[in-house]
Amino acid sequence: MKKFINLLFVILILIIGTNVYAAKPIKIELDGKEIKTDVMPYIKNSRTLVPLRFISEALNYKVDWNAEKREVTVSNNMTTIVLTIDKTEVLVNGTAKENDVAPEITKDRTFVPIRFIAENLGVTVDWDKDNYIVKLSSTDKYKNLSADEKEYISKITSLSTKLQTNFNELKKYYFEDASKYTPQEIAVKYNSLKSEIENLAAEINSLNAPKKFTNSDRFLKEAAILTKDMVNEFTSALSDGNSDSAKKVIGIQTKLAIKLAEIKKALEAELEGKIYEPDKDIKSFNETSNLLEDQTIKNLLNKI
Repeated sequence: MKKFINLLFVILILIIGTNVYAAKPIKIELDGKEIKTDVMPYIKNSRTLVPLRFISEALNYKVDWNAEKREVTVSNNMTTIVLTIDKTEVLVNGTAKENDVAPEITKDRTFVPIRFIAENLGVTVDWDKDNYIVKLSSTDKYKNLSADEKEYISKITSLSTKLQTNFNELKKYYFEDASKYTPQEIAVKYNSLKSEIENLAAEINSLNAPKKFTNSDRFLKEAAILTKDMVNEFTSALSDGNSDSAKKVIGIQTKLAIKLAEIKKALEAELEGKIYEPDKDIKSFNETSNLLEDQTIKNLLNKI
């Protein structure tokens, strides 16, 4: 009996100790200064979750909340991020990314894992496990840029995001969700997208890039041409039922996806004062003169 009581006492101590440890307050520091919040970060399933708005605003991001869609939009001159509560998919400059943990609302605040902050808000993150401090270190990529260069960053980010959005819309209506729409609805959407893309291409072509941003500017202009080509081929492929045009559409779509990725990578390199070098996959793709001549691709296309 005495042993049982002693064992029970030890278990109670462990439970109490564990709860106290779990409830230990977590602090957030940015460049050595504490970010004051009205809600504390917390640990859930071995993940440290932090309030998104306080950190975003401390890093000079704008935060907007859409209650109807349960969406949070975090944006600055370079990046626009859209998160949906309880969903792991995140849109970063129009491109869908998958997080391993969905944002959630606690005490009327949106919480995200530290990893999201590190990957998307341009900071490095360290976890001081002994003192329970989330340490953020910012890197101001824009401090040495001229006014013209900063204006260019703002414009190319906005234009490339719009181009990505139009690209996603084209895929949605003509491939991914085509069965959900009538031919009349697709025709209306086509005319709308065609007009938007033509206006966007004209705006892109009029953009004057500072010398250090020549690669990103070139890729953006090439992406605009590909988007226009894609729209034109859709007319023949879908309206006229031309199978050769359908194959061309797939080739253009792949090239455009690569080009949009290159815009972002080139811009990141230029901001760091580096010469852009395509990674292994992009380089391999660019060295293929005609994607549709690849035998594997040809075999797949013949089954369409």
